[in-house]
Parts: sequence; C-alpha cells; structure tokens
Amino acid sequence: SSNYQEVTTISEGDPLLANNETTSGLALGGGLGWYGRNFYTSLSVPSFYYYNPDNSGEGELDLGKVNYLISGGYMFQLADKFHLQPSALAILNPTKSVVVDGGVTAIYNSFIWTTLAYRSVGEVVAMFAIQPISSLKIGYSFDYPIGDLATFGSGSHEISLQYDFGHKIKIGRAHV
Repeated sequence: SSNYQEVTTISEGDPLLANNETTSGLALGGGLGWYGRNFYTSLSVPSFYYYNPDNSGEGELDLGKVNYLISGGYMFQLADKFHLQPSALAILNPTKSVVVDGGVTAIYNSFIWTTLAYRSVGEVVAMFAIQPISSLKIGYSFDYPIGDLATFGSGSHEISLQYDFGHKIKIGRAHV
C-alpha cells in the first residue's frame, strides 16, 4: 500500500494523490531450475500477467512487460550441520532497468534457513524459513525500502510455500 498524502507536490490538492491505494491480483508463474549438490541456477517468470496501473489494475498477458528472474548460488559447508550460501539474482524486464540482488543464507541442519540480502533498487530483505522434510519449505520474508524511498513505503511481507517434486518421502515403512 502507498500513502500518497505524504508526498510534497508543486500544487496542493492533486486529486490523483488524494487517497491511499491498495491493489491485489492474480499471480501465476513458473520456472525451471538446475542444481547439483553444492550449486543451483534458475530461470523463472513469477507472474505471466502484467498489471497496468492505467487500466483499473486489470491483468493482461503480455510477455514483453513481465519480469524474468535469473538466479544462482553456491553452498559452502562450514561445520557438520552449518552451511552458508551466497547467492545472486537478476530481475530483467524489457521495459525497465535491471535489478540485482545479492545475499547470503545461513542454513542449520537443513531445517532452519535465514537470509539477509540487498537489492540494487534500495531495499534490504530478511527471510526466515523451516524445511520440515526435504521436499517442503515454508517461509516468511520482509522487504524494507532504504534511502530516499523509505519514507513512502513500509515494506512488504511474503509468505512462501515451496514444494520440490521428485523427492521420495518416507512414511512409516513405505516410500511415497
């Protein structure tokens, strides 16, 4: 959400900035990844729909306006149950400038994941996740703006659910 009432304008009473704005919409995307024991790389499109703010927030399928994400990372084993994973992410959009993220994830016992990252558009990101089984990860992240834009936004929250197909899960004596 945005609080436009805190914006200083040349002429007071601009009707376009009179109200706070909150929007929501469908997010349907996909991607592919390649990984090994100590590395990963991926390409994804988080949402195939482009939401045009001048079109009442309605979504349209336009692959020339959506974000394409390319990421990669490497896992270092620091102790028996402790790993550190630096990573990078590039967000490419044909209509916008490139955004680059850099971060580091600390992983304890393949169960607790914590991440701190910096985004080139002036945001810091913190994430916490648990991985109760090898194919399932549940997480929460918070993106917080810094710099000049920090006074116009309060950050964003995200809850994530990741399921990796192809893992065998042991249930009692059977493998599913």
